[in-house]
Amino acid sequence: IETSAETIHLGAGVRVADLATAQLPGAAGWLLSETAGGIASQPLRNAITLGGNVMHLASWADHPVALLALNATVHVVHQQRAEFDLTIGELVAEHPHRALPVGSLLLGFTVPVMGDRCGADYRRFRTTATDYSLVTVAAVVALDGKRCSHAALAIGAVGPRPVRSPRAEKALVGSTLTRRTLIKAAALAIEDTHIVPNYRMAPEVRTRILGVEVRRALEAAAKRARADS
Repeated sequence: IETSAETIHLGAGVRVADLATAQLPGAAGWLLSETAGGIASQPLRNAITLGGNVMHLASWADHPVALLALNATVHVVHQQRAEFDLTIGELVAEHPHRALPVGSLLLGFTVPVMGDRCGADYRRFRTTATDYSLVTVAAVVALDGKRCSHAALAIGAVGPRPVRSPRAEKALVGSTLTRRTLIKAAALAIEDTHIVPNYRMAPEVRTRILGVEVRRALEAAAKRARADS
């Protein structure tokens, strides 16, 4: 784990337990640590690595969602020792095993440190504290005065891959983050997201839960952004 005024660099072998207790800067650092602290149980957090959590890319995996909301850059080295970068969106668009050429090794991730008046939130809906998530949401917002200058909303666990909600993000930027605005953004997020049927919960129920969790995540992120000065 290496930090600077502009970036947070995380090696692929960083344990989730260490990430949960790391003192990382800004809203991005808070989101990464908060996400790590809620993953599974302590024994599993001691064993799971950040790179493994991303490369396995289970539908309920948490860090792919958080990294997607933070516009992370992914660092890879090929067997011929040629290093290259790609975005987290490119890595998880299908599956990392298909996104990376054979003979590649994941090295780590770089996340930009968010500036002042920025807040984030991460929410997961599950039936028990260590259960697989049925809905996950990562929200990041930045304020310029009373208006939103940046918004990122990533959603996971409702389909095979985490996704961003571009229409919800567009609706938020330039707006004051009133309850009405956040409800509208939640509705657009639902429209942007394809919920795959799951034997554990009916799609219409997960749809309602997704709308509530998106609104709550945006409310919490906005509150933290207002408090950050």
